[in-house]
Amino acid sequence: LEHAWCVAVRPHANNVTVGFDEGVVIVKLGCDEPALSMDPASKLVYTRNTDVLSTNLQAAVDVETPEGQRVHLPVRE
Repeated sequence: LEHAWCVAVRPHANNVTVGFDEGVVIVKLGCDEPALSMDPASKLVYTRNTDVLSTNLQAAVDVETPEGQRVHLPVRE
């Protein structure tokens, strides 16, 4: 990841998001490892407890979701 072009924080959370030319990284402050990572092909990789999970955000493009609602994505281990 070379050129960072965006930094965002979430109020009342310890997360900092950094947008790069090659993807996105979310870092949880107080932790040395990213909370999740996304590559240019919209593949999202994250952990839940001891499991490494991934999903493809391209699957959400075809689904019509009202603004402000959660997007349900298929998860693979």
